[in-house]
Amino acid sequence: MVKRHIGFSAVDEIVENLEIIQEYLSDFPYPSCLVLAYNKLLKPIHIVFSVNEAEKMLYIITVYEPDA
Repeated sequence: MVKRHIGFSAVDEIVENLEIIQEYLSDFPYPSCLVLAYNKLLKPIHIVFSVNEAEKMLYIITVYEPDA
């Protein structure tokens, strides 16, 4: 996120508008997924995150603007 100049505020403004593109259920230590979202300027953003359901934690792995 830092290298790509994408701040946490960009992620905060899109968490309600996610489309799951790919699920990686066998990822370790927690399953992860790739999602597509759009920011306030309607620019697409990909986020890969994993979820620890037992502790109700979400871990952001990477965030980037997808190539056309």
